[in-house]
Amino acid sequence: MVNFYRYLDAGLPKDEALRRAKLDYLETHSGTAVHPCFWAAVIGIGDMGALK
Repeated sequence: MVNFYRYLDAGLPKDEALRRAKLDYLETHSGTAVHPCFWAAVIGIGDMGALK
């Protein structure tokens, strides 16, 4: 979630910020920690535009 908010602060749309945060997680973890139960539940709902 820290990376997600960091990407939002950088001006990315919410869907792209979430995508990059999930990819960051997968790149920095290994073994059973990359199982989708640890990251797949976080989804975007509603307006996916960048924060103003």
